[in-house]
Amino acid sequence: MTRTRTILVGSLSLLALLVVALTAIAAAAGLNRGPSRVETVSVADPGVERAQVHLSPDVAELVVRALPAGSDALLDGSVALLPRERLERDVDASGDGRIALRARSSFGIDVSVRGPRWDLGLSPDVPAALRIRTGVGDVDLDLRGPKVDRLDSVADIGRQTVRLPDHDLTATLTTDMGRIELIVPHDADVRVDVGLGLRRVDADPGFRRSGGSWHLDGDGATLEVAVRAGMGEVVLRRAPN
Repeated sequence: MTRTRTILVGSLSLLALLVVALTAIAAAAGLNRGPSRVETVSVADPGVERAQVHLSPDVAELVVRALPAGSDALLDGSVALLPRERLERDVDASGDGRIALRARSSFGIDVSVRGPRWDLGLSPDVPAALRIRTGVGDVDLDLRGPKVDRLDSVADIGRQTVRLPDHDLTATLTTDMGRIELIVPHDADVRVDVGLGLRRVDADPGFRRSGGSWHLDGDGATLEVAVRAGMGEVVLRRAPN
């Protein structure tokens, strides 16, 4: 009985020490994080004919939309960061219209359900190629206002919702695990190629399937979309007329 009690007390002591050690490590690594900080981003439009926009949050909720008509900026908005993150900017708007924003984390671990929010607007007047790379998070792209004609969006884990424009666009959307939802104009001429993977495709009745492609026949904008979804759901929606 005495030996059993000694073993039990010793085990509980070791468990208590382990909990204390893990708590200390978590605090040092940044598991107990405070509120995010916000940095403003504003890139003036120098009159370039085309913009190249690269956005690379690591863990974040990313929203991209159009700036108001007549805006004198190529890109404007705010970027929220976790305490251990820093924002790297590579901007040469006066040359080739290059804008690159990347969040990088220093050593440590930060925990967030969706991550901080990146809320950015693009010029409605300058054609642009948009590249997005996220680790974990939600991506919400409203391309009905910006003149984005090329889109490459990669999210390792998370949701991507894209409202496609009424002008010609070529896009590639990739995810290892998550949900991709495309909302296309009612009169668009659409082809969506969906690569092999453990995913389910849910398409509105207006879409016509041919092998691994889904088509929507219209006399509006030509939209060519390639979807690469390893695991998850692909949703194809047709906007109301």
